[in-house]
Amino acid sequence: MLRQIREARRKEEKQQEANLKNRQKSLKEEEQERRDIGLKNALGCENKGFALLQKMGYKSGQALGKSGKSGIGHETLLKRKAEERLESYRRKIHMKNQAEEKAAEQFRGRDLRTARYHYHMKLSMAEEEDYMSDSFINVQDDIRPELPMLRQIREARRKEEKQQEANLKNRQKSLKEKEQERRDIGLKNALGCENKAFALLQKMGYKSSQALGKSGDGIVEPIPLNVKTGKSGIGHETLLKRKAEERLESYRRKIHMKNQAEEKAAEQFR
Repeated sequence: MLRQIREARRKEEKQQEANLKNRQKSLKEEEQERRDIGLKNALGCENKGFALLQKMGYKSGQALGKSGKSGIGHETLLKRKAEERLESYRRKIHMKNQAEEKAAEQFRGRDLRTARYHYHMKLSMAEEEDYMSDSFINVQDDIRPELPMLRQIREARRKEEKQQEANLKNRQKSLKEKEQERRDIGLKNALGCENKAFALLQKMGYKSSQALGKSGDGIVEPIPLNVKTGKSGIGHETLLKRKAEERLESYRRKIHMKNQAEEKAAEQFR
């Protein structure tokens, strides 16, 4: 009886821990949804900064900067242009396939008419032959429509079109990937003498690949760059994680104390 009670309590504890974790996940998901809704909604005229930009000549959907070639909205413009190029390429391929299919149908009809004409000429000029001879079988093979060949050609063309579309999408890297590549290249390259801060350090006695500090016990590698895209401040995610761990630890302590009290009561009863 005591074993069954303990197993039931353990199952209940596991279920409560799982429910607590699911609640924490749901809170994060709700926060993410509210953030996404706020980012999707465009600024209106009630926003003072947007109203000032409109007075200065800015229009909604326009990129920032003098030339309008960079800034907010530039990425959306590039994406739209890439989609338009892809759509025009698809239309060209579709029109080309239609023209080729039409030409193939005309060529097939002409071949059928030519085969029938030769067959009738052969019947009129040749002597009567046995209906089981090879000539009749060969003629029937010649006038058979070439449907399997056309299907193979169409399948090969479709595969080629899909491959070309995949290659075109792979070539068009996103702006985030290009920005990440440029950032990685810049971080991998060491500072040269043309950098003023590095030149000052060299005048003060610093040498390349030397650790910082008087005793030379400081860091050698630079501090890594972590790009933050959220609206929360620095350390907010760590704070939320620590609070969740504290709540979970307090819950575990309560469950442990409850189990100890129940075991003690069971021993006294026994």
